[in-house]
This record gives sequence, structure tokens and C-alpha cells, in this order.
Amino acid sequence: MKTLVTGFIIALISFCVQGQSATLYYAKNWEIVPQAEASYYRKCQIESGMIGKNFFIGSVEDYTLDGRLVMTGFYDEQGLKNGEFTFYYPSGQIQAKGKFFTGMRTGTWKYFFKNGQLEREVDFPVAERFKPLADDFEPVSVYDSLGTPILTKGTGNWYFEYEWYGMTDKYIVEGKFLSGKKEGIWTCKLSSGQLLYQEIYRNNKFKEGFVSDGQRQENLPEPVNNKFMLPYKLEVTESFVYRMGTTKKDYPGLSFLPPLPDTTKIQPSRDSAYRNLPEDEKVFYAVEQMAEFPGGAAAMFKFIQKNLRYPPNARRMGVEGKVWVKFIVERDGSISNVLITKGINSDLDNEAIRIVRAFPNWKPGYQNGRAVKSQFVLPIPFKLDF
Repeated sequence: MKTLVTGFIIALISFCVQGQSATLYYAKNWEIVPQAEASYYRKCQIESGMIGKNFFIGSVEDYTLDGRLVMTGFYDEQGLKNGEFTFYYPSGQIQAKGKFFTGMRTGTWKYFFKNGQLEREVDFPVAERFKPLADDFEPVSVYDSLGTPILTKGTGNWYFEYEWYGMTDKYIVEGKFLSGKKEGIWTCKLSSGQLLYQEIYRNNKFKEGFVSDGQRQENLPEPVNNKFMLPYKLEVTESFVYRMGTTKKDYPGLSFLPPLPDTTKIQPSRDSAYRNLPEDEKVFYAVEQMAEFPGGAAAMFKFIQKNLRYPPNARRMGVEGKVWVKFIVERDGSISNVLITKGINSDLDNEAIRIVRAFPNWKPGYQNGRAVKSQFVLPIPFKLDF
């Protein structure tokens, strides 16, 4: 009997971590694309939940197209990051290494420069299931690329620069730690120099702050949780964001992809008619100067926050998350072809579409000095305040 029970448990565990084996191909911004357009690929297993949600399960490995390893990790039976993840530079040098528990970083994480020099060592709290996500971490040490200490024993200056999906500018967060606690003035700016927010801390407690769109400032009621962000590739890949034109013809086993070629764009790699289109009619995925919401990213998020109407049914049911919307910014800056890439339910999806359609005209993207049509993909966050 004991042997039978043991065998059943082993079989159950094996079932829980098995999904559909797949190789996904990604563009540089980690959107799923046809193999011919890819910069990376992932060996993984994909599972579908009871409500049709797709998620990774088991081991994942990311590679450059020429076979250089860039990430290894593991997702549990619920599709949450669990266990050790390691990120690599294309040279093979480790970039970052640490553990997740139920989707949250936990324990000590180490980050390295390309030359192998330790960049920073950071402690995260022991994560607990159902514990709300927090921006809690304590830096142990930070160094420059030559090994000179910038922060030791939790005391010193903090500088963190990161990229985000769909943004041309980088985000730069600066502040000071005193014995592992945030202290004094903290700021977040774009690499263009625009100030996004300023916060003041006393003994790790947020006291006051303001958010800015470059012209006006408004009080910040609570701190912004972006002091030490994860790479955006994790959120984009876990949301299965795919590039317009990617269909089941490219990935027959992926149920969330459209069954036929996306008629909103002719694919240059597969349709010779694309080459004959006037430049004004082509839709670009990447351009020399990206399209931009008037006033920049801060103004866009402020617009969303001010105009978003949480659907009553979703609020009553406690439904929250991010809806990924793709759309085209036309040559005159107007918005067209608004579609859901990754939704939650009809109420939240429809509200996300309404918000995007309500956008004012953007500054259009430019290629070779001319305004062109360009595609944009944007996550619309829905977060309940309890």
C-alpha cells in the first residue's frame, strides 16, 4: 500500500510540472515573433489554466539565436517563479543570480558587471504565500566596475538604472540608505533628464512626495515601488505578449494566437506586396524616434490613473491585473487598430480599450526624418485599493 501511495504522489508531482513543450522565439523587446524575426528563443513548457490563462511550468532556458545562454529558471505548478534563476551576459558571464519564492525575490541576490566584478549584493525578505508584493529590500553592498565600494553594510548611495517595455528613455532611481533603511530624498528621472517623482523618507518610512509630468506637480500619497525593478522581460514573457502578425501558422499549439494572419499589417518577411507599399502606408515595429504620449510617460500614466473607471462587476469580484493593449499610432498621432494582446475578462478588457481610444493624439514615430505609422503595446494596470 505504501508503495502504491508513493507511486501515486510521484505521478502527481510529475503531472503538475508537465505542460506542452515549446520553443518560443522573441524579438529584442521580448515579444513573441515568428522565428525569422527573432533575436532570442526559449525552451519551455506551457500550461493552460481552468479559465484559459497560459503560464510557464517547469524549467525555462533562454538563448540568443546563436545558442548562447541568457537565462535559466523554474516555474511551479501555478506558473509562479520558484527556485533559483540565473541571468547571463552574452559572453557567458553571470549577470544576476538568486532565488524566487511564489513569484517574489527572496534571500540574497548578487549582481555582476560584464567584467565579473560584483556590482551589488541585496537581501530580500523571506517571501510568504499570499503576502502582498512589496518594494522591500536591503542593500548589503554596492561597488563600481573597478571594485570601489559605493555602499557598505547597508549605508551609502543607491543608483539604479533600468529599461522598460516600449520606452526609449531609461529610468534612473537615486537615493540614500542608512543601515539598510531609506533615508532623505529619493528621485526618479528619465535618462532625458525629466523628473518623474521625488520622495522623502525618514528611517525607511515614506513621509511625503510629488509626481511630475514636466510641467505640473501633484502630491504623491504613497511611495512608488520601482526602487529595484526586475527585468521587464519577465513580465512581458509571462503575459505572452506577441507581435502583430504572429499567428497559429507560426505556433500551431498556442491557442491564444489569432488563427489567420493579422490583416492590420502586411508582413514584410512573408508578403512581397509589403515592399511595394508607399512608406506612408507601412506600419513600423521599431523606428528611429518612437511615438510618444504628449508630455511623456509620466503624463500618460497620470492620464490613465485619472480617467480609468474600474468596472463595478470586476470590483465586486475582486478581479485585478494588467490588460495588454496593442494599437497603431498613425502619422498624424491619432490612435487606431486598438486590440487586446493579453486580457483578463471582458469588463477590464473593454475598459482598457476605452482608455486607449480616449488618448489624445500622440507625437508620431519618425523614420528617416518622416512621420510614420508605428505599433505600440501598453499594459493597462487594474489595482484594487482595499
